[in-house]
Amino acid sequence: MFRRQLHTELLRARGTSLVWLPLIAVPLVLLTYNLSRLASPATDATGVLMWQSMYVTGMAAPLVAMFAAAAEAREKRARFGGTHMRLAGLPKVQRTRFLNAERLARLLVVLLSIAVFHVINFGGSWLAVYSRENSSRILAVGVLCFVGSIGIAGLAAAVARLTNLVVTLVVFVIWQLFFALNPVVEADNWWMCPPA
Repeated sequence: MFRRQLHTELLRARGTSLVWLPLIAVPLVLLTYNLSRLASPATDATGVLMWQSMYVTGMAAPLVAMFAAAAEAREKRARFGGTHMRLAGLPKVQRTRFLNAERLARLLVVLLSIAVFHVINFGGSWLAVYSRENSSRILAVGVLCFVGSIGIAGLAAAVARLTNLVVTLVVFVIWQLFFALNPVVEADNWWMCPPA
């Protein structure tokens, strides 16, 4: 049953903003590489990594929230048009299972889109400096950033389901600003803060 919902969700995502949002990483890669080339005296890959921290500490949560909120906004527009009525005849337990499987499938498609974004962002930065020393660190940071974005995506999907795109973005801009503050990042519980 879940496979059918995942396939349906992949079809629904076709042609939506969720497919095109990962391309935000292309200008980010170009900016990262050019700024590191112009401003950093480092000859190894840490110069690029320094500029990737701009994404991690300044843009990660709002961008991931935008991915999740875009999927939820699409779902609200589509479902509130009457297709939700197909569940009317089902018993409450079946209806709940169906909706939970549908939400999980939507979250997996969002995570797939976020994974493509991270592959383009960190993979593109790595390709630009793959011959330099310490270039594998860029890929490791990319994997860790993706893992950190999983929880943010789930929380953002829940917030977007209850509110709208603008409120979700404002919440996660505040989230990003709060967790990037020095007293929070340098505290004993720094590991609980995804931007840290």
